[in-house]
Amino acid sequence: GIAKMLGLFFKSKVIQDLAAIIEVDSKIILDRMPKDYAKEIESIAAIVNVTVSEIIIYNMAYEVFGLCTSIVAQDTNGHVYHGRNLDFGLWPAINWTDFQWDLTDDLRPILFKANFTQNGEVLYRSVVFAGYVGLLTGVREKAMTISIDSRFDDNYDKYL
Repeated sequence: GIAKMLGLFFKSKVIQDLAAIIEVDSKIILDRMPKDYAKEIESIAAIVNVTVSEIIIYNMAYEVFGLCTSIVAQDTNGHVYHGRNLDFGLWPAINWTDFQWDLTDDLRPILFKANFTQNGEVLYRSVVFAGYVGLLTGVREKAMTISIDSRFDDNYDKYL
């Protein structure tokens, strides 16, 4: 689960040092977030029994390690299809013998489909990693889809 992912992520001395810095300022960081977002981070940390800084870093993992790609296509009947992969290509746990990310098997158990409802009606759907606050992909049927993907250009870190 989430604790296992944190264990893998926090093997890195750099991540441990970053967590120590974030822990000192975690209250300031949480105060700069939307209140519901910050409350979710604090609640996840309490449930998993880890520090708030660990959950903040866990939620930044995609921005640091993600390499996802989306494809949007339309068929001759006007139906739009949105496909995407959901991977962590820069994650240091790659198996160079088989050219596979060892992380894939660890992510699978914490991945789930979420339906966001209002008054019993599904407004949109998403595929979510447990412990991640927000969405990497969202689908509102017959309306729109959205995904966050990687892009490597001169603006890579401009808005971080």
